[in-house]
Amino acid sequence: MRRRTFLQSLPLAAAATSAAAPPAPDVPVKLGFDSYSVRAFKWKAPQLLEYAAGLKLDTIQFSDMADYESHEPAYLQKIKDQAARLNISIDAGMGCICPSAKAFKKDGPPARERIIEGLKISKMVGSP
Repeated sequence: MRRRTFLQSLPLAAAATSAAAPPAPDVPVKLGFDSYSVRAFKWKAPQLLEYAAGLKLDTIQFSDMADYESHEPAYLQKIKDQAARLNISIDAGMGCICPSAKAFKKDGPPARERIIEGLKISKMVGSP
């Protein structure tokens, strides 16, 4: 087959393939951002949620526990309520937990305590 003949047959092959293909399933895909990607703004959770809502996003990842102004239950409930009001789901992270990594904050609690605290915060803000 010559190249010109092959190229002329491509539209027919593509049409036949797409006609035979089943329709794509309706899969909801969440669109959002990780707070680390906008860290230069130095915003905390409330501002990050407002920013996400302004962009019409539906999820956000707080990648560090420092994204919250407080770890008190009342404050975290306000963040959870704000996210619900804005229809934004929260994916809570906790920052670096590896003591040998450069990013590990040496002046903080041990890794085990950070993990426990991170899991408690995740639960309080409704993060899966």
